[in-house]
Amino acid sequence: MNRIVYYIRYLLRIRHSWGFGVQSPAAYHFVRHVICQTSPYYAYEHLRNGNKKAGADFMKCKKSMLYFRVSNYAQPKICVNLLNDYDDAIKYGCNKVKFCNDISSQDTVDLFLGDISSLDTCDIDQLMLKVQRKSVFVIEDIHRDKESLELWRKLISCSKVSLSFDLYYLGIIFFDSTQTKDNYIVNF
Repeated sequence: MNRIVYYIRYLLRIRHSWGFGVQSPAAYHFVRHVICQTSPYYAYEHLRNGNKKAGADFMKCKKSMLYFRVSNYAQPKICVNLLNDYDDAIKYGCNKVKFCNDISSQDTVDLFLGDISSLDTCDIDQLMLKVQRKSVFVIEDIHRDKESLELWRKLISCSKVSLSFDLYYLGIIFFDSTQTKDNYIVNF
């Protein structure tokens, strides 16, 4: 992704930076300490080196560090990763995680990573049967086109979804029934 385009989008969404407008304490904590965390972590150097060797661009490196922090926050036991690029980042965040590429073979899903187009192929209702209170979904390319944005809106309107974060390049969904239903835009 071109850095100039990234910075233009960043400036257009600047009012959604660092948790401004987030009223829920749990959501604010997640925005400040997971999404917008700037402190160095033990795995950042390994992730940077791995991304440089693979020739990854700026955004892929940034997503890799975010996926590490999400994995560290959620501590998943089972991760359904349909992206296949971020296994190392997730493993650094939670070393006890087990990876799976097939949703139907699992009873529950703790962490789901997928592209919005991968949700076209799997039934959203079937996926909602696999979620539990601590499940976290990370969906990439939610603003790719109008159909992707409509699918994202359909997904966050499901009754089991409690919190959702629109980071423009990706979306993060929580299913904690103790939280009130809120949708936040966060500058990433």
